[in-house]
Amino acid sequence: MSTDNTKYTERDGKKDFAFFKKNLKDLFAQYGNHYIVIRNQKVLGHYRTMDSAVKATTRQYPMGSFIIQKCGADESVYCESIHNYTVT
Repeated sequence: MSTDNTKYTERDGKKDFAFFKKNLKDLFAQYGNHYIVIRNQKVLGHYRTMDSAVKATTRQYPMGSFIIQKCGADESVYCESIHNYTVT
């Protein structure tokens, strides 16, 4: 786990989502249709599947302290929302 003990709030999540929306064109150009992990308005990683994004990121950060968004060519990717996720 990360040594960053800063609490990640709902406001942080909203800021990260705003960062994603604002930078979608550039993120898509760089990462294509991958799932990207964002925390504190920085991309922590990109993955081909949601499962791999969750598994890799939760090795360093607790669930709920980052967002995962699927990149896409337009705002149709905005509609994904996961409130409870179980990795098998």
